[in-house]
Amino acid sequence: MVTMRRIISAGQIRCRFNSRLLILAAAVVFVAGGCRGKGGKTVIEGSFPFAMNQKVVCFHMNSSELEPVDSAITDDKGRFRFTLHTDFPEFYSIRFEESKKSIVLAVHPGERIALVSPVKEYWKNYTVRGSEDSEKVSELVRNQELYQEDFKALAKTFYDSLYSPRFAGEIKPELDSAYRRLVAEKKEFARAFVRKNCSYLAGLMALYQQVPSAGLSRSEPVLRPEEDYIYYHMVDSALNALYPASTPVRMLRSQMIAWDEQKRAKESYVARAGKGMPAPEIVMLSLNRDTVQLSSFRGKVVCLVFWASWDQKSRALNKMLRQEYFRLNPN
Repeated sequence: MVTMRRIISAGQIRCRFNSRLLILAAAVVFVAGGCRGKGGKTVIEGSFPFAMNQKVVCFHMNSSELEPVDSAITDDKGRFRFTLHTDFPEFYSIRFEESKKSIVLAVHPGERIALVSPVKEYWKNYTVRGSEDSEKVSELVRNQELYQEDFKALAKTFYDSLYSPRFAGEIKPELDSAYRRLVAEKKEFARAFVRKNCSYLAGLMALYQQVPSAGLSRSEPVLRPEEDYIYYHMVDSALNALYPASTPVRMLRSQMIAWDEQKRAKESYVARAGKGMPAPEIVMLSLNRDTVQLSSFRGKVVCLVFWASWDQKSRALNKMLRQEYFRLNPN
């Protein structure tokens, strides 16, 4: 009996011990699971010797504006430090108050980021450590700066040569060729960068890079959604699986949904208004401010032209159409 009781007691002890282990393990799992997604403290430190005793501001890059989250005065060696609480990967920027240029960072929770730049044009030449995503952003920014210099050189040559007798026949064709080559190179770089970094915020940033338009008067995206949709989809799929609550990721997701809806609407419209199908109703104002409906011309031959007053080709076409109109309607 004594032996049996000892065996039973030992079994009970082992059972209680195992139960306690299970409870402890469950508690560890619960704590670990409960901490997931709560973010952490992120530290951003900088050393900019040229910027002693200057105000530096840290901004959170929201959907439509820069939200200042902290500021500091650099010490006599140009050093500063920000401590942030970040829940999800987000874009932040660092800017000295006297400058209009920023350093963009792709900040992940818990990172300790170190920025160093020995030059006054810090946004062109800086190093970043402690954040793999931000290092990739700096690679993207450096590439953008190089191409911006090339485009500026093209623009300068364009305007300097505008009144040259050789402009139309020689200079402009050469500039057009150089412009197309630069855009093609930049596009290929952006595509390769996205393919390699689609699971980083830097890959998302690459989607929205800009280049000057052909007229060098405005900017346009390097990667156009209608031509490069696969790259937007690549980044959206990767980041939405990793960081669905991140602000820039949610913005991209919203854009993708809108583009998909537009694509479906366009396909539906083309199916309903294909060649040989009745034209959809169009309502507009005449030059006399009268309402005109396309359906009011049913049974007549109608030439419908969409043009813009700022477009040179449109103006030339409009002039030709006016001449043709008065030729056919002399009265």
